[in-house]
Amino acid sequence: MGYLLLTNDDGADSPALLPFAHALKEIAEVRVVVPDRERSWIGKAITRFGEIRVRRTVLEGIEVAVADGFPADCTQLGVHSLFGTRPDMVVSGINIGLNDSLAFFLSSGTAGAAAEGWIAGIPAFAFSTGVTSDHRSWAERVWAGDDADLWPRAAKISVDIVRDAMRKGYPNGVDMLNV
Repeated sequence: MGYLLLTNDDGADSPALLPFAHALKEIAEVRVVVPDRERSWIGKAITRFGEIRVRRTVLEGIEVAVADGFPADCTQLGVHSLFGTRPDMVVSGINIGLNDSLAFFLSSGTAGAAAEGWIAGIPAFAFSTGVTSDHRSWAERVWAGDDADLWPRAAKISVDIVRDAMRKGYPNGVDMLNV
């Protein structure tokens, strides 16, 4: 096994990023490339001709490449430019908010980042969590850190799914899973 590329659309400050990265490290090498700020509702937008600046930092022992581009740019950088080898799998998320219908899926930066992976021929996941009512209040509490135990729980569930895919492979005809 090579490595997993982890990205998101909520940026380096996402309360989900580090719990997810630490949990993924229990099953594989993880390399992280994320936007420098929240980039939700951007779909699979990419920077066409502009320059994307990347700064590297370490957050809680995790090396993170922070890019001033879109989530799909982060996947492209991680797949084609920053590491010299391609990842075995692209993992995007855990998104703050559900991507549970076609409209949300097509608009999601989380899903767009994962889609960029499968376009490159790499199995990909888009992970999201949320509530079905009063999303705004829930998201405000999450960003404020009021539900800190959510992220280790969500990360564990997500990692179990990734682990199963690593062992068994994807179902025939499936390139990307939206969870």
